[in-house]
Amino acid sequence: MLKKLRKYMHFDWEGFVENKKLVLLGIRDWKDFNTGRELGVKAECVIAMDKTDYGEAGVNNLYEKIMVKIPHKINIPIGKEIELRNVQAKVYGDYGNQLSVIAEDIQPVSTK
Repeated sequence: MLKKLRKYMHFDWEGFVENKKLVLLGIRDWKDFNTGRELGVKAECVIAMDKTDYGEAGVNNLYEKIMVKIPHKINIPIGKEIELRNVQAKVYGDYGNQLSVIAEDIQPVSTK
């Protein structure tokens, strides 16, 4: 049996968030499970708009939540539309329906 195949699975974050709007729901501390050392924050986001064509009628991810790990503190108001910078995302889980997301930064979307 082949091993470590998931290591080679690429998740296209930019393609995934295209035609979507992410909104910040909450922020909490991100700590190392074993040591308790503070690593940054976890930002809970929701997909507030999903106009993605998934190739199947009635399929979308509207109102699905995404937890994003960020390696520093952030100061963004809850309810604000956000964008993530330099994202590393991986699909995991028995059914490939879980998403692990780490972003270098998170920024509010400017309303010019």
